[in-house]
Amino acid sequence: MTSDPRDWMDRLPYATPLAADPRAKLVRAAAYLLLAAALVVPVVQFQVLTVRNLAQGADSDEGKSHKGAIGRWPLAVHEFWAGKNIYAPADACADPAWHDRPAPPSEKVWLHPNTPLVVLLLSP
Repeated sequence: MTSDPRDWMDRLPYATPLAADPRAKLVRAAAYLLLAAALVVPVVQFQVLTVRNLAQGADSDEGKSHKGAIGRWPLAVHEFWAGKNIYAPADACADPAWHDRPAPPSEKVWLHPNTPLVVLLLSP
């Protein structure tokens, strides 16, 4: 009662839901290719846009006109723990260009009111 090992190795342990029709095989292969393309295309598009944006930024010779968040936060931490109000009033933040305006003369830092948690987390 010995059987040829190739007999059982060529069979799947379950029934195939698609028929052995050549068109069905092509449809299945096309579906897998479409799924793979749907997953790969957004990643490639993101990479291409990132490289383009980095190249544009590298070509720019002009420096930033503002310190940015990293430049403001160390100063904000010291001012905050010194007891000074470092947050802009909420009505001033309603203006889209609020961050372009200089801080009031009495304050060195003027942050958005939603940043207290960031200042606390960056505190030593």
